[in-house]
Amino acid sequence: MQRVSIRDFDLSYQTPDREVRAITGVNIDIEDREFVSIIGPSGCGKSTLLSAISGMNQNGVGQMVINGNVGYMPQQDCLFPWRRVMDNVLLGPELHHKVDGATRAYASRLLDTYGLGDSKNKYPQQLSGGMRQRVALIRTLVFGSDILLLDEAFSALDYQTRLKVVDDIYSIIRREKKTALLVTHDISEAISVSDQVYVMTGHPGKVTASVRIEYPRELIPSERRQDPGFQDYFHKLREELEHEKTS
Repeated sequence: MQRVSIRDFDLSYQTPDREVRAITGVNIDIEDREFVSIIGPSGCGKSTLLSAISGMNQNGVGQMVINGNVGYMPQQDCLFPWRRVMDNVLLGPELHHKVDGATRAYASRLLDTYGLGDSKNKYPQQLSGGMRQRVALIRTLVFGSDILLLDEAFSALDYQTRLKVVDDIYSIIRREKKTALLVTHDISEAISVSDQVYVMTGHPGKVTASVRIEYPRELIPSERRQDPGFQDYFHKLREELEHEKTS
């Protein structure tokens, strides 16, 4: 099953003086349960494309087919400090008046399964950065998301915490059989989690290359990083980015 299909997609925005093309001619496919990343320099339209997929930006033209509910996970965890962990997790269903026994049981199971069972009644400021990111992901899952959009979701963490959190989040997404799309500047991070990496460059932004990452899905990101072939993927993707800078 194809979760996301994007064909010849353009998106522009209006400035006080003129219309500016942000992205152009984008073609991307994401299959069910795939983990896909988009890498590229700042300003090339990666996050703009993510906002279009999420439905927050509806100014695009072209074909975009989304099969499933979409959840968005930004750079910051955006947990409300005055709400306990369980209340933060249930925020989406609460806003849609869909909190019931089954929803609470699902939220509780996810928190128990992913090491947060003892933190249900804590406040976000009582948690580590990695725990907060897990809470943010579980909040997205409880809302019923089939497709998870991760917008530089790990960039606010220090390097060592980031490596551990990427392992955690990757494992949760795989175990829960979700589809994911990550936007990142970090080539190594993209390789460590992805089945497919798209390279996006230019002004307006466009997809200029894609690389299939051939690792068994049961390997967690930190294990992928230790594989001898990891550097080959890194050099290939870096060459694609450098080629576009000089062409």
